[in-house]
Amino acid sequence: MPTICCAACVILLTLFFQFGCHSETSSPAQLAAVVIKEYPHDRNAFTQGLVWDKDRVYEGTGLHERSSLRRLILSPVTLSNS
Repeated sequence: MPTICCAACVILLTLFFQFGCHSETSSPAQLAAVVIKEYPHDRNAFTQGLVWDKDRVYEGTGLHERSSLRRLILSPVTLSNS
């Protein structure tokens, strides 16, 4: 049974690398970003985590022994340190 599983894995990996997402003839898709709105941000904050939830952004910031969890409410913009 383990031999059959190993053989199946080898076949699947071979098919993936042969027909998968890799293509030598096509170049990667280029993406463009358009800034539609800017919000204030503490330039001294070192962002470690960012979560978006509807009109709120939760940001984990800080360096060693200087961490904070911030909640930014985007409409209207207010900052709440938790």
